[in-house]
Amino acid sequence: MAMEVDGTTDTSSTSPESTQLGTSDIQISNLFDKLSQTLRTAKTSTDVNNLRKSLNDLTYELTKYGAVPLSAEAWKPRIEHFVSTVLTNVKFHPAFALDVKDVENEIAEVLNRLVDSLTTADGKRDSEVDLDWHLSLALSCTKCQSLSRIRAYGYYKVGALRKNLPITPDIVSVYIPLVVSLLDGLVEDDSAVAKAASDSIVVIVQHFNITNILHSTFEFARKLLGIIDQRTTGGLRDVVKFRVFDLLDDLLSQNLSTVSDVIQLGLMEHLYSSFRAFDLLVLANNCEIMAKLVHHSLGLQVLEESGGMKIAQEVLSTKQDSDDLEYFGPYLLRMYITLAIKFPEYCVLKCEKLTLLAHSIILEQKSHTAAACLEYLAQLASNSSAGKQYLNNLTLPTGKKYMSDVLAFMGSSLTGTQRTPIDDACLRDMSLLIKRGPVTSAQTDLDLQEINKQWFGLAGSGLFAILFRKAQNPFKDIKIPVLGILKSMADQKWGHEHFRDEPGFMEYLLNRQAEVDKDIKELKFQIITAIAGSPTISEVFDSVTVIRLREYVQDGPFYMAAEHNVAYEGS
Repeated sequence: MAMEVDGTTDTSSTSPESTQLGTSDIQISNLFDKLSQTLRTAKTSTDVNNLRKSLNDLTYELTKYGAVPLSAEAWKPRIEHFVSTVLTNVKFHPAFALDVKDVENEIAEVLNRLVDSLTTADGKRDSEVDLDWHLSLALSCTKCQSLSRIRAYGYYKVGALRKNLPITPDIVSVYIPLVVSLLDGLVEDDSAVAKAASDSIVVIVQHFNITNILHSTFEFARKLLGIIDQRTTGGLRDVVKFRVFDLLDDLLSQNLSTVSDVIQLGLMEHLYSSFRAFDLLVLANNCEIMAKLVHHSLGLQVLEESGGMKIAQEVLSTKQDSDDLEYFGPYLLRMYITLAIKFPEYCVLKCEKLTLLAHSIILEQKSHTAAACLEYLAQLASNSSAGKQYLNNLTLPTGKKYMSDVLAFMGSSLTGTQRTPIDDACLRDMSLLIKRGPVTSAQTDLDLQEINKQWFGLAGSGLFAILFRKAQNPFKDIKIPVLGILKSMADQKWGHEHFRDEPGFMEYLLNRQAEVDKDIKELKFQIITAIAGSPTISEVFDSVTVIRLREYVQDGPFYMAAEHNVAYEGS
């Protein structure tokens, strides 16, 4: 369906060819009647094809002269009857389900064009004059039980109509009850309809800047809480709960609610209850919700102040040695991975228990949970100089350096041939661990590069030679992450020294015929560009190599030397 909450088809301008619109208006009227009749009687595949043709013809007639203004006085009763009588009672045979979805989208598009074309006698856009009628029509669309795409259109339209409205007490008083009624869309069977309702709620609340929409005294907040407890058939209850928290996440990300309102409302208790009951399927979904919330500071604050972060660390610790961990652990650790990317300082200050737990999980398990733990460490080290220094300085209760065993484990994995989840993670995450990272000062940069050098050394003395062999592996799923590690080394002096000292490596790197794949050529070019742009290049490489590197960059990633063919005259 080609329409958005934030933008509907603009039909406010009139065509320069308006002298021809009389004929067009009659044709539109005839085609509209034909569409209504076809919808009433459609029962076979031929009828569905005829319906599609009617829609195409009507769309063409509505657009061939640009925006066609239609008389609001004449057309509003017809459109209202079309929605309330025709669309509400349409029932297609289930055999046409796939075809009908496309047809529904086309009906919604045509309906939207008709509604946006309505013009008053004095040339004004009707939606700006008679908002109540347009809102009523959109809400009628949400009641078309057999046509989910029309219901979705109705929800979107309610949100779209707010776009150009002034923020006045009268307008707000109209929209507040509407926002409450839109919550009904969250319990829809069709996820697209529920998404339309949720999106409309967010744009309306944002437009009118209602920052206390979740205050417990508001009907909206009470109804939202009631929806979570509402009895539904099948597994829809958990789906609805996910939608409620998805909406909460959207509101918080737009600063449309306060932390105290969310906590006082008691919403978060519904999220944490699954940790106590330990329903694994529900728990996995709720872990995903928590991972979404930490994408922004308000969501993190809600989780922190409501006790969610403490609960998360406790459940990981309690289930560390349980087989259950693999069912929910990767989802919950996604939250910590997001934290390491968005708020690494929080991880340094408040997640040490989790960080220590990750150490033992990585070394003891070859699981997806262990892979997620390793990604958490890698993201923490690559997104914050404080995070890298924290991990480098962290010691275990035994007094041993935290990263020593982790890096030795990774080096062992990288030199092996197994392909367990943790082995793949080692291949992906080494590039993040030794990445140069954000530069805050020259001295900090030197200190971090020294840490990277030490970490690479802790992974094994012969590691670079093995990576070089893997870089020549024909399989892209191995070659690309290995080249990613080399790319992380390419802008650091210690990395250049490995490149220089490994026999045959620079010849491979500068040989344009060594690789034929476009992605690999681009990755090699990025590595060479990083080396050539380094201020320490001349301290490591001889002048001939420096010239070759810079010429390679100048010629680009896909340069091919010209071949000279000489023809000899026969005797």
